[in-house]
Amino acid sequence: MPIVIDTFQKLVLFTSPTVTVDAQTLHDTIEDFMASPVGMVSDGSWDRRGDILLPEGKIEDPSQPGVFSQIILIFNPEWQLQFFGGSGYTRIFGGKLVGGVGDEPMKATGTAGDITVLESPVDGLVVVTGSGVTQQDKDDIETQIFDHLMENSETFAEQVRLMRAEAAGSIRKLGDVHRVRDAADTKDRIVATATATDRDVTAVDGL
Repeated sequence: MPIVIDTFQKLVLFTSPTVTVDAQTLHDTIEDFMASPVGMVSDGSWDRRGDILLPEGKIEDPSQPGVFSQIILIFNPEWQLQFFGGSGYTRIFGGKLVGGVGDEPMKATGTAGDITVLESPVDGLVVVTGSGVTQQDKDDIETQIFDHLMENSETFAEQVRLMRAEAAGSIRKLGDVHRVRDAADTKDRIVATATATDRDVTAVDGL
């Protein structure tokens, strides 16, 4: 099941491989749990109702009868939502989420590099990062981006160095052999044999 309710930790958990959740589906799943025997036994003491959330949405637009807002979910101040560690880019869409512990409905995964986006029809986007927007999170995300393998099993960082060399590197030519140098002019980034009509690259060095 993609959504698991942990009454001990007071967490609504999105389990692997779920990375996208519709607010209406989230609401319906929680409502079904609260109506179950386990859910009723697990009720706490939140404003005498003890529920995980209160639905506040589907408000009719007075200027457009029959047109309703997307759902608003007000979470118990003891409860939060959490994706699984290592979930990467995740999103909850189609509703507004408020409440939760310290008025934060989302709990960070605790894993650097995880980012959750709340797409609210009222507030736009709210971004929750893996472990609370620390500098280490930013460094880890940057590292993952530059270490990401691209075409020809080269990392993104290697390809950027090769593009820089091709665009602005000095060229050393001996006959038909062209050697494109790195920024410091200490080594060959690209070695190619070039004629009037063709260029054959024989070696690249993006490290």
